[in-house]
Amino acid sequence: LVPPLRLLVLLSPPPRPPLLRIFHKGHFQTAMGQLYDVTSMRDAENINAEIPQEVTKTYKDFTFPTWQRIVKFKTAFYTFHLPLAMGLIVCERTGIDAVNPALVEEAAMIMGEYFQAQDDFMDCFTPPEILGKIGTDIQDVKCSWLAVNFIACASEEQMTTFKANYGTEEGISAIKELYTATDMKGKFAAYEATMIANLEVVITKIEAESTLFATACREMWNKTHKRTK
Repeated sequence: LVPPLRLLVLLSPPPRPPLLRIFHKGHFQTAMGQLYDVTSMRDAENINAEIPQEVTKTYKDFTFPTWQRIVKFKTAFYTFHLPLAMGLIVCERTGIDAVNPALVEEAAMIMGEYFQAQDDFMDCFTPPEILGKIGTDIQDVKCSWLAVNFIACASEEQMTTFKANYGTEEGISAIKELYTATDMKGKFAAYEATMIANLEVVITKIEAESTLFATACREMWNKTHKRTK
């Protein structure tokens, strides 16, 4: 738990059934997210569990809503919503349970989406010596924030180059050049500003119900925002 909630856990024993239920739900949601992720590079209309499928050649399923569905289930629920919801459960006798669960989930989804977008961006643009690893989203044909936003604004000629190079080791530099040509860094900066503003609106609403829980949300956000790896 984040520090503002940690001490409150000592006030009373946590109710086990609700915790178990939320863990099971989080496990299921994350498994679904992993499924969405590993099948995103195949054309949805051709997916068949009995027949191996080639990697997409059309990228028609590489859309922003598809990416959002992946990150909501793969990242946002277990990374952000689970710890916040657990905080509400274990602190139910302190008055913090008055916080609207829908607001908590909304805040978690914003943080989770931004976290994954940030991860996708750093995978491409952050030097390995800073990131701590070599990015592989391009060669792994990931349905990433960069890929879906590039496709949304690319010209026909740029898409031809993208299709010829995405998913290959030798095409990494060509893809990065396409991202630079379409100002993906600028688009990410605009997206980041929007997400920050959206989250502030939600946390302000949470603050009206519980200053302590809002502080916990802000602390979680501060560990995410502007990270470098």
